[in-house]
Amino acid sequence: MPGYKEIDIAGDIGLKIYGSNLEELFINAALGLYSFITDVDDLRGTTSITVDVTEETTPRLLVAWLNELIYRFDVDDFIGKTVVITDIDEQHIRAELTGEPFDIHRHQRGILVKAATYHQLNIDKQGQQLIATVICDV
Repeated sequence: MPGYKEIDIAGDIGLKIYGSNLEELFINAALGLYSFITDVDDLRGTTSITVDVTEETTPRLLVAWLNELIYRFDVDDFIGKTVVITDIDEQHIRAELTGEPFDIHRHQRGILVKAATYHQLNIDKQGQQLIATVICDV
């Protein structure tokens, strides 16, 4: 099973995200978000950033994580190719992302994602797998 898939939401976009643990779930969420913006296979790993986010609950942490990645894209044009989580629990994530600044001349332009939202936000455990749903404003 892939780590994420796009779900159809009228007027917005959504992600169904899968992971065997929190680390895998948050990595797949980042890669799913970036897949909306461009073809991540075209990215080079020329730049690294550290992202550190804390929230009160795991669902809120997931939204804050995605919104921090959107912010880094909006402000620095950074888009990640790889994600290595160095610390994670239900309320905190710290990760090293490697990628590069988005270049309109080299990268295919996808969807401009404005924000991850709390609308229909959900994280469930089904057997040994975590499944999250996140809707994003576009």
